[in-house]
Amino acid sequence: MKTHHETPRPLVKILFEPNDDYYTTTESLWAEDLGEERYRLRNSPWYYYGVSFGDIVRAEPLSGGGLAFAEVLERSGSSTFRIMLREGIDEPQFQRYWRPLESLGCTLERAKGGFYAIDAPPGADLSNVTARLTAGTDHGVWDWETGYMHEGPDTTEAKQSLRPSRARRS
Repeated sequence: MKTHHETPRPLVKILFEPNDDYYTTTESLWAEDLGEERYRLRNSPWYYYGVSFGDIVRAEPLSGGGLAFAEVLERSGSSTFRIMLREGIDEPQFQRYWRPLESLGCTLERAKGGFYAIDAPPGADLSNVTARLTAGTDHGVWDWETGYMHEGPDTTEAKQSLRPSRARRS
């Protein structure tokens, strides 16, 4: 499995407060300190909506130490998707549907269990990415959702939700 490459710069953690009614989990993302309260995100969010790997964000110091996300300053062009494997899916089944996404340049990070954050890099064919994500759902491998989709000429409106209480939208 392809994952994000390490960076030579020291990394810091930035706290992201929940920005959705379903995910109430606070999370911290690794980021490179670019100076002047500017940071480049170095991993993909599992719960937070609206940011992606490589985005440059502004973060402010917390009174007790650490940093808190304030705003996105510059988009990297990456898009974030999330998948949750369905019960009973083994590694070969997962790989059969993951490999086509990997061949499109996507990388993934595992949160826990069968929950993954997927980064689609700048320039990725997002129509094809969402079609591959949907194929995994259609074949009973996973459910998926969009964390952030960079708007571009190849962007579809396909967005799925992992939320059990809401109907899928397409």
